[in-house]
Amino acid sequence: MASKHTLDLTTGSVTKKLLSFAFPILLSTILQHLYTIADRVVVGNFAFDGPSALAAVGATNSPTNLLLNLFTGISLGANIVCSNLRGANDQTRLRKCMHSALVLSAVFGVVLMAVGLALAEKILTWMDTPADVLPMAVTYMRIFFLGMPGSLVYNFGAAILRSHGDSKRSMYILGVTGFINVLLNLLLVMVFHLDVAGVAIASIIAQYVSIQPKAL
Repeated sequence: MASKHTLDLTTGSVTKKLLSFAFPILLSTILQHLYTIADRVVVGNFAFDGPSALAAVGATNSPTNLLLNLFTGISLGANIVCSNLRGANDQTRLRKCMHSALVLSAVFGVVLMAVGLALAEKILTWMDTPADVLPMAVTYMRIFFLGMPGSLVYNFGAAILRSHGDSKRSMYILGVTGFINVLLNLLLVMVFHLDVAGVAIASIIAQYVSIQPKAL
């Protein structure tokens, strides 16, 4: 797993290396939140019914972020275990830990996808989503949840890379996929007029592109 992006945090200046390690993580978090912001900007300005489409995307923000952040937090456990095994130079158990974490992320992703598809309308109804935007919100949420396996595998893969001192590669990947997301948003909304469905499709394509083969 060693690469030019890997930092050895056990030697040299602690402050300098911690800042160098932490800044890409902070930027990655910001980039992930920009996914939904890009969706809002595009549908708000270019969808056929911009205000309703914007309200529909906004209505899904709380439930999707809550569930995604829950499982992203679980990925920190994989980060800690892998870091300890790497520090102990236990390569056999480290590989088992990495593979188990990635399999677990895929399973979590499939379960979360199934929950989102089955309960999207109920969740949004419980949240008192206005009736005039509910159908569009349900459409966006269901399509968005189709990308959950890719999103969780990315987050667990990023946690594994960080356990090896590499916080930059996941940031670079998010930068590329964020650019892809914006381009697809514009294409699917402005050219194909898919509106809410278009920005959701763009998001899940970007999420699957973000899966990191280097972490597998």
